[in-house]
Amino acid sequence: MLKYKHILTAISLSALTHYPYTVFANEHLSSPNVYGQLGLNTQPNARMDTVGTVRAGLSTLDPYAHSWLSFQFVDPLNITLRQSAEISSINEDAKRLYPGLDLKLRIVEETRSVPAIAIGIQSAVGHKKMAGEYIAFSKRYKMFDFTSGIGWGRYGNNGQLENPLSSLSNHFEKKRAPDNEEPNSIENWFNGNVGLFLGAEYITPIENLSLKFDYSADDYPSEKKSGFNRPAPWSIGLDYALTSHTNLAIATQGTDKIMGRFSLKTNLNSIGKRAKRTPVKPLNKERSAIGTSADIYSAASRNKINLQKINVEKKTLDTQINLNDSSSLPHDLAIATHSISNNAANDIEKITYHTFFKGLRGPDISLNRRDYELAIARNNGSAQEIWHNTEIDSPNELSFIPRSHAKNLFFKLKNQSSLSEEDSGLLHRTSLIAGIEGYSPRYSRIPVLQKMRYQTSLRLNIEDNLENLNRYRFNSPLPVRSNIDKFTDKFIGLETGFINYAETISPDFHLNVMTGYLEEMYSGAGGEILYRPYKSRWAIGAESWLAFKRDPDSFLSMTPNGDHLLTGHINGWYNFQKPDITIYAKAGRYLAEDIGITIGAQKSFDNGSKLEGFMTVTDGIDYDPYGGATHAYNGFRLSIPMGGYKYIPENTSADFEASPFGRDYGQVINNPLPLYELTDKFSLKNIAQNWDDITP
Repeated sequence: MLKYKHILTAISLSALTHYPYTVFANEHLSSPNVYGQLGLNTQPNARMDTVGTVRAGLSTLDPYAHSWLSFQFVDPLNITLRQSAEISSINEDAKRLYPGLDLKLRIVEETRSVPAIAIGIQSAVGHKKMAGEYIAFSKRYKMFDFTSGIGWGRYGNNGQLENPLSSLSNHFEKKRAPDNEEPNSIENWFNGNVGLFLGAEYITPIENLSLKFDYSADDYPSEKKSGFNRPAPWSIGLDYALTSHTNLAIATQGTDKIMGRFSLKTNLNSIGKRAKRTPVKPLNKERSAIGTSADIYSAASRNKINLQKINVEKKTLDTQINLNDSSSLPHDLAIATHSISNNAANDIEKITYHTFFKGLRGPDISLNRRDYELAIARNNGSAQEIWHNTEIDSPNELSFIPRSHAKNLFFKLKNQSSLSEEDSGLLHRTSLIAGIEGYSPRYSRIPVLQKMRYQTSLRLNIEDNLENLNRYRFNSPLPVRSNIDKFTDKFIGLETGFINYAETISPDFHLNVMTGYLEEMYSGAGGEILYRPYKSRWAIGAESWLAFKRDPDSFLSMTPNGDHLLTGHINGWYNFQKPDITIYAKAGRYLAEDIGITIGAQKSFDNGSKLEGFMTVTDGIDYDPYGGATHAYNGFRLSIPMGGYKYIPENTSADFEASPFGRDYGQVINNPLPLYELTDKFSLKNIAQNWDDITP
């Protein structure tokens, strides 16, 4: 029925990085267990990867094979998307697939006298067959790393002990039903009797080789009903790090079962590159005696910086700057200051920028010219010294209409995959989006029209296997996204084609409205409002869209098919300084007219990469071919800037998404210009994080 070999294409996720063969010091590098989270052979431990680590891998241990994609989101939290197949050989057809989302949270860091402690939930969302919870304790002693723990479900179903949590609530006394087709949920966590597991890892004198041993509390109760012979609870095996990115492992469970595992890893801080410009001319060590605005405009333009409305009063130069998409605000200020310093009059000491980005107004930023010159031309200063004398204030006026003559080209290589299917194994899609955006024609004299922007883009469908999407599923009479396979049948389609008007109504209040083709599957009209004080770590807003479903069989999928609806949400964000992570929530009406809430977390890295994980729960139900039903929709999104590499256009990114395909509930309009992302360009948090770019 199902070809598990499709899951092997998960190895393509290694395209996230380059994998050079490198030799590294013989140090303790934790590796995954058979399920994909850090651990021993079959059991978890309390270890965590460094922040930003991404792992992809495959493993097999009769009667299952597993593939996974894991993210170390922040220091204490790891999230893994896993697909488990009931199969004895990867060359055979899988009997069933059991997807799941696994969580691991470290609650205590290891000290000299205290072990690391972590709580884990396998299939926190997913099928009950593989579901289990645990509390793991890990302690290092010289070349040994010892682990013990208490487990529920898959990690403790031999039921050696009564549930210690039953004294807290009758909820924890409920029996588990691993063969139930209903998805696992919070009401099933930590139920039933518990078992104990333990193990250790020994770092051998042989470079990059470790020996792992563990003792499991998994009794395989549902598998034994089908005639499966439970293996011995102990396992022993070897883990070898081929390179700093690659691990191989082999182990035996008892004397009759062999485990094999292959995994890849990289860190998001080491891949991707944000565009940075090198000024056309070096910074003069001596100032010019005379400078003109025309010279400054010309120099800035050659450095791809758009300045407007230059005013000079006493020793201060005042100007508007339109920020670029692909670089940070401090970097744009650096190139602008470079252009001004080379061409401004000798007596100019202070430079004030009024920042704009795609029609929105950012803060006023004043730099000391001498600080910049000392740091760049004379190598006698630093970004920190420039920061010390920099003034950042709310904008003092909002009436000026900034314009950029340049057309902005952008490219996105989008890779979408799903490890969350119970009927089709791994589904995947690769496409290229190429587009252009800019301001409306300059000859318009109406202020509102002068601030109108446009965007047009095409999507080229390069490769996919979505013909498998609806092989076993029921066809919806009013599909929201379940007919995505029809959109991928064509090699080319219109992705976006809209006009929008963005405005900063007050220093902290922003508006964006648009109409046209909003995304691949929907056209319509709507907008968003956002209240975000630029010095604050929180924001609140709302959005609403009148959406029209597009007909995939029409020319470039442009014709509406007659289905339309009104959708809307209240949105909120909060950024935590430590760890640097932004959480968000949106509640409202989704595209299938279902009501629910989405929660998520976003993490930005120094090189411009962005990672996002999300979960949506609504009152709508998506069914699978086996009678299972789910109210939840979850996944990850990752965007890696590529514009900093040679020969690649500046506004280029590689985007990856891991989430279920073809779901109709929990779906929203893919807003092409979300206000929170636009305003993040000039938030105080973002400016401070990227301030080192002021000295390119």
